[in-house]
Amino acid sequence: MRGNFSVGFMAGIGACCCGLLCTCVARGQAEPIKVPRTECTCNPNPIMGPPECEYDLECWRTDGAPEVVDPGTPAVVTSIDLVCNSCSYCCTPNAPTMTCQAALEVCDTRSFDFSIAPGLEVGIEQIKLSLVTAFNFVWETSRCWEVQVGSNNWPPCSRGKFRAELDVLRNHVVRITSTYQWKVIRTGGDPQQCGEGYSWHNTCQEKRYSTLTSTLWGEAEATSLPMTPCGN
Repeated sequence: MRGNFSVGFMAGIGACCCGLLCTCVARGQAEPIKVPRTECTCNPNPIMGPPECEYDLECWRTDGAPEVVDPGTPAVVTSIDLVCNSCSYCCTPNAPTMTCQAALEVCDTRSFDFSIAPGLEVGIEQIKLSLVTAFNFVWETSRCWEVQVGSNNWPPCSRGKFRAELDVLRNHVVRITSTYQWKVIRTGGDPQQCGEGYSWHNTCQEKRYSTLTSTLWGEAEATSLPMTPCGN
């Protein structure tokens, strides 16, 4: 997939609202979901109630919001260079300006390495989706950015070099923490004696962790490179 960006002469692209220095994660955490009892990481505490009361127990899991546990290694992906050279006009009186522009393309690829916590039995695809939303351009494994560089008003007797650069974070790791809690459901008995509906019971101390390792893409921008002036 291609992204198009227009950059003026000697100017960069403004930072996006969710760049490499931001934590690009889904806001909040998922709603609790009912899971099989065998998935719970602890046993329920005893239920204290009158003997005529009947209860059932359910295990519920809450998956937290993705959090960055390893920012990864910064790297820069570059395009080919554009060289603007009007040194041949250094001795020409009233030499005109020239157009020296190009749309440079910078491309990158990535893969998604999921490590889903052992013991999870349901809701695995939702965890994967939540993890991958912490990365720009969800699910995309290859992408190209097109950046306009140079100038349509290049002065005479000047030399310059430009390229497109993409900042990335390799091996960027995000994690989702799953916590468990038992729920007590009243199935029989007087509500006044046994309680209404349901109540939350003990929370398990053991948690489960699922991670995703991939490349976090930043923004593509134009960069001006040093060049020897004309005559040197």
